[in-house]
Amino acid sequence: MSAKIIDGKSIARKIYEEIKPQIEVYCPTLAIIQIGDDPGSSVYRRSIEKRAYKLGVKTETFLLESDITEKAIIDLIQQLNRDKNINGLIVQRPLPSHIKENVVLDVMDPLKDIDGATSYNLGKLVKKEEGLFPSTPLGVIKILEESGFDLTGKDVTLIGRSVVV
Repeated sequence: MSAKIIDGKSIARKIYEEIKPQIEVYCPTLAIIQIGDDPGSSVYRRSIEKRAYKLGVKTETFLLESDITEKAIIDLIQQLNRDKNINGLIVQRPLPSHIKENVVLDVMDPLKDIDGATSYNLGKLVKKEEGLFPSTPLGVIKILEESGFDLTGKDVTLIGRSVVV
């Protein structure tokens, strides 16, 4: 098999052009919660904010101190779950060591969990049911399909260090 160069930027542009009309009609708002000042998390958050802005997706960012209590985070997530103006929610990781990641993530409304990180959505993934799933694997599949790769009957393995990869 010969090597094939994949132009991810052109695929991304095509996807953005496809979804832009829906965004213009729907006007979604994404809430981003970052706890502490992890440099990698900050870079990723700014990337999300920048991409959202270009697409016309509003963002509400909550920058919280690393010594915040787990209860305060849970209270904020519950408030965002109830907020009809918030359509999606991301909790940036890593979380401080005193915060139980699974407890905090599972407070999220699974329908607002755009990372597919709640136990509910991960369970849907394992059971091969419809749900919201981590974007990295879905993105890889979309790129391969758009590039003409037939994945029928193929096993694909993605290796990463987090729930969303």
